[in-house]
Amino acid sequence: MKRKILFFIFSLFCVAAYSQPLPFILNGKYGYINCDNNDVIVSPRFLSAGEFSEGFAVVQEFPTSGFGGQVRYGFINEKGDLQIPFQFENATRFKRGFARVKLGGAWGMINTEGKIVVPTLYDDLWAFREERALAWKDGYFGYISTENKIVAPFVYTGGGHFHDSRARVKKNGRWGFIDLNGEIVIDCWYEKVDDFNELFAGVRDNGRWGFVDSNGKIVIDCVYEKISKFNEELAAVRERNRWGFIDKKGEKVIKCEYKSVKDFSEGLAPVKIKGSWGYIDKTGKLVINNIYQNAYRFQDGLAKIKIDGKYGYINKEGRLIVKPEYDKVVRMDDGKTILVCKNGFLSKHYNYLNCNGEIVAENIYR
Repeated sequence: MKRKILFFIFSLFCVAAYSQPLPFILNGKYGYINCDNNDVIVSPRFLSAGEFSEGFAVVQEFPTSGFGGQVRYGFINEKGDLQIPFQFENATRFKRGFARVKLGGAWGMINTEGKIVVPTLYDDLWAFREERALAWKDGYFGYISTENKIVAPFVYTGGGHFHDSRARVKKNGRWGFIDLNGEIVIDCWYEKVDDFNELFAGVRDNGRWGFVDSNGKIVIDCVYEKISKFNEELAAVRERNRWGFIDKKGEKVIKCEYKSVKDFSEGLAPVKIKGSWGYIDKTGKLVINNIYQNAYRFQDGLAKIKIDGKYGYINKEGRLIVKPEYDKVVRMDDGKTILVCKNGFLSKHYNYLNCNGEIVAENIYR
């Protein structure tokens, strides 16, 4: 290694592999390096540094009058040039062309030109989904559009993001759904609801869960103790304290016999059998033996597993790709890189692995 560095681990920033600059710290200051050759691209000069997203990264300047002074956030490009000045009390990365920013104790949004397109008027504000953003003001939730129009009034005591053109909202202690125009399409009378996924949403009535379609029609009766969202056409359901899976017709395709399960991903689902985790396929066949202390969903052919308190990764054949010897493992958004460290976040040794479990970057800070 040419330099001794520590990635901004404590915020667990996900970074795209190799071609994109990565944050590091040297002598208490953050900068960016090229992961291919560890050359410094942006010299260490920031109080904090975030991941790049849509060509920008959020960075925090050092206060000019010591730590009693104000600390501001701005945005740089991948060359380190300041593109949007240090002026914000807080800021988050860009998503779909917008970034949340805080001024005067309130939240708004800017575009990639740094122009405030949603005034800083809100007590809290979330990222746009389906061109609608959930906002909170004066103790109530509402929704705004990318043109800063109020599409749903601030009258709700709970809310969720839009999925499948529907968002869950709470009023008078009960939940229902609105459409993209802010109109109530499923009346607020359910005890609880879940977000739509694959055009179905979970709803609870009289203590039992079922599913509705986007028009509010009950498509699977409320008979289950608990449920999960539909993923890959199957949803987990619990009855008599045991979990199984149903299809969208409500047919039981995998009987309820598991103590715990997680959703299907890439054709496999983690299930807990006699205190240990393994994986089943969509026929209910155990295809990866239940030998794990914990097991997680597959992503791009790999799944995180836990053995004896340590984490690693397996492939869909159950073969170990990353040995379970790490206290922390983080899968990067690029799907190609895994950040690993031993001895927790106090460790001074951090490595990047590829999806073959090989070290591609070894980084040390002292």
